[in-house]
Amino acid sequence: MCFTALPDMGWSPRHELNGQTVLITGSLGFLGSVLLEQVLRLTEVAKVYLLVRGKKHLTAAQRVEKMLCLPLFHLLHDDARNGIRNVFDKVQAVEGDLTLPGLGLSAEDAAAVRREVNVIVHCAADIELDAQVHKTLKANYLGTRGLLELAADCHRLRVFLHTSTYFVNSHLPRHTLVKEQMYRLPLSLPEPGMTQAEYEAAADAGKLTVTHDKFVAAMLERPAEEADQQTQLVMQRLNFASSYAFGKFLTELMVEEFPLPSRVSKAVVRPSLISSIAGAPYPG
Repeated sequence: MCFTALPDMGWSPRHELNGQTVLITGSLGFLGSVLLEQVLRLTEVAKVYLLVRGKKHLTAAQRVEKMLCLPLFHLLHDDARNGIRNVFDKVQAVEGDLTLPGLGLSAEDAAAVRREVNVIVHCAADIELDAQVHKTLKANYLGTRGLLELAADCHRLRVFLHTSTYFVNSHLPRHTLVKEQMYRLPLSLPEPGMTQAEYEAAADAGKLTVTHDKFVAAMLERPAEEADQQTQLVMQRLNFASSYAFGKFLTELMVEEFPLPSRVSKAVVRPSLISSIAGAPYPG
């Protein structure tokens, strides 16, 4: 789903990424690692930055090195051993954390990203379906906002692609044709102690309407348990089955509205259930 129109004819990832520098988040996850393998194998990308947290006494670079040894990348290792090409030299880990101010990037890494990156693909997310509201909003909403803030300062950025989920539209009736568009819903902020009936009545009267950013800020200011209870009122009214899908819905609204330079195309992709690979680098 594109907010800024891309050309209808002749567009291909291979062509668009030729000679480009790409920043990928979530590259250690299932989706992100497959994306990385395909970008390295099927395009002539110039460089790939991977935003990765250090974890369990391993640096970001060590975690990336460990991932690149997985069987997923066996075709690329075959190419390197046979002297065809070594694409691993294009990969550079940058240590950071989407939940930290400034994404936890060092001044040197932040400057390099701002100076070089042409394309950002945001795959990282907390995918726990029923996570506490504070947890999912901090990781998915605030984390994405922090990445957009970095994107706004990237001098050569052309594309910002955000990975959402098909289930942001699970509130729609069964058998609905879901189009490539935003389905906006009225957000109403519950007052502390409200029952579902009280909340529904006040929301119907239009007394509690807020924007997505005000809603998120209010929930993060409230105690975690209270925020969970009040978000459940909202989710029940809007027919969301999980805090994950609701958080991703709020995040889409923020991505759409966040101001980036006019040269930057913003897009959202909404995968449904993600399962095994049907073809290369190997089925399974």
